[in-house]
Amino acid sequence: MRSRSKAAPVLSSATLPPGQSEIFPRGFLSKLIRVRPHPGPLAFLFVLNAAQPVVAEDYSSRPRSPEQSQVLQWKQLDVNQINCTIASDGPYADYRRTGGPGFEWPKGSGKTAIFTAGMWIVGTHQPSQQLRTAKMEYDTEFQPGPLLELFNTSTNDDAGPVSRADDPRYRLYKVNRDDTLATDYIEWPGDLGAPYLDVNGNGRWDEGVDKPEFYGDQQVWTVMNDVNNEKHRVLGATPPMGIEVRVLYWAFSASDGLDRTMFIRWTIINRSDADYDSLYMGLWSDVDLGLANDDLPGCDTSLGFGYVYNGLDYDGDQYSIGYGSLPPAIGSVLLRGPIVPGEADDSAMLGGTWRRGFKHLTPSSMITPGKTCCFPQLQDPPDGSPEHASISYDYLKGMMGTVHQPLVRQDGSVSLFWFSGDPVTGVGYLPANFPLGSFPPNDLRILVNAGPCALAHGDTQEVVSANVISQGSDRLHSVSLLKEDVAQVRDFYYSGGVVGVADRTMDLPASATLGQNYPNPFNPSTTIRYALPTRSHVKLTVFNTLGQQVATLVEGEMEAGYHEVVFDASGLSSGVYFYRLAAGSHVESRKMGLTK
Repeated sequence: MRSRSKAAPVLSSATLPPGQSEIFPRGFLSKLIRVRPHPGPLAFLFVLNAAQPVVAEDYSSRPRSPEQSQVLQWKQLDVNQINCTIASDGPYADYRRTGGPGFEWPKGSGKTAIFTAGMWIVGTHQPSQQLRTAKMEYDTEFQPGPLLELFNTSTNDDAGPVSRADDPRYRLYKVNRDDTLATDYIEWPGDLGAPYLDVNGNGRWDEGVDKPEFYGDQQVWTVMNDVNNEKHRVLGATPPMGIEVRVLYWAFSASDGLDRTMFIRWTIINRSDADYDSLYMGLWSDVDLGLANDDLPGCDTSLGFGYVYNGLDYDGDQYSIGYGSLPPAIGSVLLRGPIVPGEADDSAMLGGTWRRGFKHLTPSSMITPGKTCCFPQLQDPPDGSPEHASISYDYLKGMMGTVHQPLVRQDGSVSLFWFSGDPVTGVGYLPANFPLGSFPPNDLRILVNAGPCALAHGDTQEVVSANVISQGSDRLHSVSLLKEDVAQVRDFYYSGGVVGVADRTMDLPASATLGQNYPNPFNPSTTIRYALPTRSHVKLTVFNTLGQQVATLVEGEMEAGYHEVVFDASGLSSGVYFYRLAAGSHVESRKMGLTK
């Protein structure tokens, strides 16, 4: 098991990356080492703004430890008051780059609010009925790059994804609005799934013609996958799930709360041969609001967010790394959860398209697991242990993972939303009347969870969150302002202030269609897209020029909407092939070329 101590490493100029002589503000490391003798993650589903004493905006790639060949890259989301360190293998507010907290607020102050953060995904693999994890925390089970082949969950062969993970194309892409001469703008990877404007309207990415689609004034995009057996052995101790995750981070330079907000969209694609059901997702965060050991948690079910505020009136000590007499509060808001079947008049957005008959999940639980000061039932899942998956799964379901039980209040009711009272008025369930005993200010982790949902073979889910930090005249005034700011951010998002919400119509395809595969020609895999106006029985097959069927890509009932599937032709020879869609009475075929 890897150590979870937050004590920062003692860095000298010899251990810093080449060309960077001073990553941290002067004296920061010595302060951090003196005040951080504790381990621990705190789970947070939809993450907050991570603070960090950061460096220059773009970090060059650098290799990881010898046993891991992937080249990692870090960049900063820093267009407004937030300075958040983002890694190409998943975690953000990433302490691995900074040697301390990875989220700085206000930018340039050296004050920090999050140690590290990332997403947890745990679901039941079918047909084995075994849990599988795809997680990011102090370690990560993800690596850079897309999944270009169907992942076999029986053999769990990870050779292809691991060998591609150091490809420099699978990096972080950071662009600012109107900065059309930047390398990341020119090389924007629309063909990998990065959002783009289809300038010529041909339905596919054309480099040099199509342009990045902007969600904010600055955005960072990357793609990763969880197919690395060694990473899973170190953390979750399950085989990989076989998922590809595309992540878009964006922020605005505007004022009125948006200058203290960052947005994240996670697009999760099942590239495996298996289905996952009873799946839960959560954004995990180890929130350290200035000083790490004096924080308290809360949640607001009406606004769908969890938060952390200072438990003492003054945040700091003689080293002055805290926020002093004006400690802020920081919250993580679930703006759009995974989709599940709903009523006929429900609608949900996925992939920029509204889908009727579905609805978005709201938070199913908000809890505070981790290394708390006095409750052993809430300890972190042990890395690399057979218990890791089951403990993590219980936490995502709002239960006490180490004892596999729900939290029961004194009145006998089950609590899935811990600390849901109002600390300003003192009304409701608060740390002082926590069912397990008085919960004193301490070092926290937070999880805001959504589930259960399904992620069938070839299907996609999306999660969108906002991370907001607010500072008032004292610690409780900061909580009041945070709730006001979160309400405004939600209004902004749902009113169309963010691309992909109100400005897109609730359309379904008028008829079944089969798109041209891309890329074409290809080697060895290509993506095939198709659309369905209604729920239909679908069969998507591939034939050679002799009319012999060489692959069945889809066979079964599929929901109305837009779908895509990856065809891996590793075992086939070069030549022309045909793929055929049969959806109800609609039959359509197209030609593609395999070049090896």
